[in-house]
Amino acid sequence: IYSSILKNSFLGFENAVQECSLQLPQVTMSLHQAVLDNLPPTPTKFHYIFSLRDLSRVFQGICQADPQVVNNAAILVRLWRNECTRVYEDRFNEDADKAFLSEKQLHNIIKTQFQKSADVALQDPLVWGDFRDALDILVKSDTPYS
Repeated sequence: IYSSILKNSFLGFENAVQECSLQLPQVTMSLHQAVLDNLPPTPTKFHYIFSLRDLSRVFQGICQADPQVVNNAAILVRLWRNECTRVYEDRFNEDADKAFLSEKQLHNIIKTQFQKSADVALQDPLVWGDFRDALDILVKSDTPYS
C-alpha cells in the first residue's frame, strides 16, 4: 500500500528520488518492528504504544515533499529520518530510548540501506521546515491569525 502511495506521490521528482522512495516502506517497517520489539510499554512508559497509524504518519510527512527541495535521494533520506524522529523519538521520555532510535536504528539503516546518501542524511542538526518564509506567509495571508 505505502509503495503505491509513494510511487504516485513522487511522480514529478527526479528519477533517483523516485527509486529511493521505493525502498522507504521496507526500511520503515523494519524500524517500526525494532521499536515494537525493543521498546514495549511499561508502567512508566505507558504511552509507548505504536501501531500502523504511526507508519501512516511517517509517510504522510514524506508525501508533503516539494520536488524543488527534495531534488536528490540524500535529501529524501534526510526527510525520512526527520519524519521517523518526529513520529517515534518525540514520544520517548528517556535519553536511552531516543539514542536507541536515532543512534542505533536510524543510523544503521541509513548506513546499510542508503550508503551513498548517508553523509548528507546523518548530518546534524536535523531541522526540516520552511520557517524562513513563515512570517511573509502570515503577513500576506487574508486571515493571518486563524
